[in-house]
Amino acid sequence: MALGGSFHLLMITVVIAVTTLMIVAGLRSARPDYVGRWLGGSLLVLWLAYNVYYFQPAVFAWQLSLPLQVCDILAFLAAVVLLRPIPLARAVVCLSAVPLAAQAVLTPTGDHDPSRPRFWLYWGLHTGIIAAALYDTVVKRYRPTVRDFRNVLIVDAAYVAIIFPLNLAFGWNYGYIAPATADGRTVLDVLGPWPQRAFIVVALVIALQTLMFGVVLLSGRRHVDASAKSE
Repeated sequence: MALGGSFHLLMITVVIAVTTLMIVAGLRSARPDYVGRWLGGSLLVLWLAYNVYYFQPAVFAWQLSLPLQVCDILAFLAAVVLLRPIPLARAVVCLSAVPLAAQAVLTPTGDHDPSRPRFWLYWGLHTGIIAAALYDTVVKRYRPTVRDFRNVLIVDAAYVAIIFPLNLAFGWNYGYIAPATADGRTVLDVLGPWPQRAFIVVALVIALQTLMFGVVLLSGRRHVDASAKSE
């Protein structure tokens, strides 16, 4: 699949369409929690299938197969959020899922041959991440607090503190903060050489999370204002 080609654009359209469909279904449903649980359960099944695929002996590689990439973790948390809304998980998903999974959709990494299961698992997983995050925000109207935002930054620091030394010790590239580059054309290509690239990646993630925090808070205030005017 050529980056930016017609098939790639088609897949992006599918992501948008599925996400929109789930949100509309939730907003129109008399039981939005049931729709959310269905979405969360489906995403959890996809996450399990994705990891089973990568743990096959013919596919397994230490640098690729462990569920340590950010989107691997976000997919699991996004499913959990809709099945059981744990506060910290909701905050992480709300502020991180859409901007980071969107990057994976706009510049997909790895082999993207539609004849292979990995293609459909990859796109299904990232579609599910975005759909679940927006469902919790738009349909269930989750709004993080300043304390939630602070806790997300603590999670960021903990992830880097754990993954960074593991990457260096074993030659992995989880979180894309190691000397190796991603398998495919991504925004990492314009961030310069390592180690400055690692610092820029972390700074960009925090900037995107901050932007999401502001957008979500602003949308929440507008909803409150609109409700007050209608009364």
